[in-house]
Amino acid sequence: MVICGVDMDASRAIIVLLDGSADDHKMIDPGFRFLAVTDTNDSSAFKTFRSTFDAMVHRHAVTHIAIQGRARGGRYGGGPIGFKLEGIIQLNETAEVSILSGATVRAAWRDTAHPAPTSLTGYQEDAYKTAYAFLRRR
Repeated sequence: MVICGVDMDASRAIIVLLDGSADDHKMIDPGFRFLAVTDTNDSSAFKTFRSTFDAMVHRHAVTHIAIQGRARGGRYGGGPIGFKLEGIIQLNETAEVSILSGATVRAAWRDTAHPAPTSLTGYQEDAYKTAYAFLRRR
């Protein structure tokens, strides 16, 4: 089972791919660490985002996409571009898409002694934890 963990940023989706189970998994290199939309006023930028993301899902036979949910408002609320990107990812027709709350991700991580891989960049850690939390639920 290949899981794509996604953490949304202002105008980018941070990606981590895991293959295996919660107890025995390996990271897969998708060829990029994040996908960004550079011109948020140009619809072709969103089409490129979708085609690149969908191609990655197909190329790596991703079965599940786990997105870390974000608040819709308030101090820690997500921005409008991030929600657009999240919607585009949810339209993926190849893999099952799940939204995991931040509390679910934190609880799964707190209950394990599993360290994050040292090959992760700091900004990829939440995407990794989201994918790992999804594996723990399975």
